Amino acid sequence: MGMTASTPCSPMSSHTKERVTMTKVTLENFYNNLIPQLEEPLVRRGLFRRKMRAMCMQ
Repeated sequence: MGMTASTPCSPMSSHTKERVTMTKVTLENFYNNLIPQLEEPLVRRGLFRRKMRAMCMQ
């Protein structure tokens, strides 16, 4: 069984643990925001197409 963060003899310094935590949070935020960022242009394109169709129908 490998060592975990709760192991008293953890070889990582507190600075390293802080950096790991900051990196983890950064990656979680990146991936949580990625889907909305990728969907936004699709939504805008759909709105544009509907407006163009509506203008053509008039």
